[in-house]
Amino acid sequence: MKCATIGSGSAREWREVVKLLQMKSAPALSALKDLHALLGDSRKGYRFASSKVELPELSAFLTERSMERRKLQEDLAAVIQDLSFGQVGVDDGSMKGTMHRVWADLRERFSCWDDAAVLDECERGDRYLLERFSAVWEDQRTPTEALQTVRKQRSLIEEQLASLERTNDALLARI
Repeated sequence: MKCATIGSGSAREWREVVKLLQMKSAPALSALKDLHALLGDSRKGYRFASSKVELPELSAFLTERSMERRKLQEDLAAVIQDLSFGQVGVDDGSMKGTMHRVWADLRERFSCWDDAAVLDECERGDRYLLERFSAVWEDQRTPTEALQTVRKQRSLIEEQLASLERTNDALLARI
């Protein structure tokens, strides 16, 4: 009886194994890549928002949130690369996110755009991001290897949303 060992088999056989594993996990990888792009949108959105607010401490808060999202994005990229054996690239954001930032910039130019309105947009974005993370967390196709990262990041986003809501409430109380 011939037993296969790690390292046995031709390069062609290994490529076929990798291809089969990738096909099996394609929907889950696609969902994880979407989360990665949304984290990029969120990071850019927070950076954009930090440049639009008047209060320096609020700008610092939003800049810090942008840097936190970069870390989440990097961690998720590592999971995607591990699951895809380094074969799947990740995007740094989405066209939809870019269009939303352009829309927000135009809206600012033609209407009253104050710090509270900026925070409202950040809250709206975080709620959407939380929904998407929840959907991936609940999807049975999400690989076990990714669930811990998705759960951890979802919990952090939930905490950050609560913090953002408290910050917005405090800002509104000052007005």
